[in-house]
Amino acid sequence: MPKVSVILPVFNGEQHIGAAVQSILDQSHKDFILNIIDDGSTDNTIRVLEKFDDKRIKITQNKQNIGLIDTLNKGLKLSSDSKFIARMDADDISVPKRLELQTNFLELNTNIDILGGASKYFGNSSKTRVKYQPSENAQIISAFLCQNSISHPTVMAKCEAFSQVIYDKNYPKYEDYALWINLINTCQFHNLSSVLLWYRRHNNNITNTYNEDHQNDFRLFSNIIKLLDNKLGCNFTETEILVISTITGRSRYDLHPNLEVNHIHDVLLGVLKKMTIERIDTKFLWTLLLGKVLKYLIYRKRFKDIFLFINLTKIHADVWRILKLQYSGK
Repeated sequence: MPKVSVILPVFNGEQHIGAAVQSILDQSHKDFILNIIDDGSTDNTIRVLEKFDDKRIKITQNKQNIGLIDTLNKGLKLSSDSKFIARMDADDISVPKRLELQTNFLELNTNIDILGGASKYFGNSSKTRVKYQPSENAQIISAFLCQNSISHPTVMAKCEAFSQVIYDKNYPKYEDYALWINLINTCQFHNLSSVLLWYRRHNNNITNTYNEDHQNDFRLFSNIIKLLDNKLGCNFTETEILVISTITGRSRYDLHPNLEVNHIHDVLLGVLKKMTIERIDTKFLWTLLLGKVLKYLIYRKRFKDIFLFINLTKIHADVWRILKLQYSGK
């Protein structure tokens, strides 16, 4: 069995699947199998795939559409004999040395189980930008309170890390986020600063689709925070979960547009005290939380409250650095 198994689920991806597959076939690391699972496509996806003549490609077709999460779990089963499992999406492009960089790192750093990296966003008539993720395990776990700090399509992981877990259907859109949280007590995380992937933005991205239903998104994200709480034992209150869920996603800002600044400040201080545990970088987490609040207030055009919040938290010198951190993803 090849050292790396790349899992690539696809549904009606005829427009971009060819470029995604070719980017894997062009990798400098050659010891891999590309497990493409077609989830009942009704367009020309299969015809595009059949044009490739490479023994490293293995195509599995679902008889009918079963959804992304079940398809990903099928991919895990198909890849169970490999040493490493890598993820790839049908509309993205992996850089030529992606698999080489990740396999070399995991071979040299045997304590790391889950490895992600930076992505370059492009498409949708927007400027390209690079999104970085926190690098060290303590920062990554800390950031899970605010955001998914492991970019799913950049991931390579030890196969054994997935031996006791699967993607959970209770967390649609956040299935990878929930998977990482379920692994925080058994796995070590790391993110490379190198760009591993060109991430294509378009109107059919699953994130954009779910963001149309703000109430459902709020419920799902709140459940993510509860899952994290369960793993870390912080005992968050419903009020703390509400505030965190509101300030950490633009799709959720409008559900609670007028949270009082003093209330937000007090809640976050309480959350931070509960997160003062082993494996948590509280200084890093506080910086992330401040940035999330500032973005929330800016989006709501609550300019007086921005200055009030800055005075409350005494971040005069750091405010622009925090905003830059949030907008760049670093």
